Amino acid sequence: MKKYILYSLFAFAATSLFAQPAHGPEGMREKKEKMNAMRAAYITTELNLSTEDAQLFWPVYNELDNKIEALRMANYEQGMKMRKSGKKIEDFSDQELQTMMKQRLDNDEQIAKLKKQYHEKFIKVLGVKKTAMMYHAEMEFMRTLMRRGKGGPPEED
Repeated sequence: MKKYILYSLFAFAATSLFAQPAHGPEGMREKKEKMNAMRAAYITTELNLSTEDAQLFWPVYNELDNKIEALRMANYEQGMKMRKSGKKIEDFSDQELQTMMKQRLDNDEQIAKLKKQYHEKFIKVLGVKKTAMMYHAEMEFMRTLMRRGKGGPPEED
């Protein structure tokens, strides 16, 4: 029963998340906070985390999420800088493009390294099975969010 209530709340929150337009950085920040809260509720339920487990797990998860977000924002800002310059890709020199692509690939590599590091931390906190369940729950959360955002049908249990 608890799971169905959570899914109903999740469906409502997902609908409102996509229904409201984001107005500038504040709107995006608010949207991200809502999504993070929904993700936390979803993963906590799927992993059936006790209060003690949640207190150990979420600080580690959020630390990784913040580090990855910073690297992704650097990639985003680089793309925005390129767009704001008014130049097309063809207008940049090969050297400029090489530098931008290398920075993006370096950030992606750092993200992969972080995920490997934190994988070991998750296993220490959750154990192997719940870590695998966490990865699955993350993927299912994103799939559900994408379906709801595109006006897709709700999943049936």
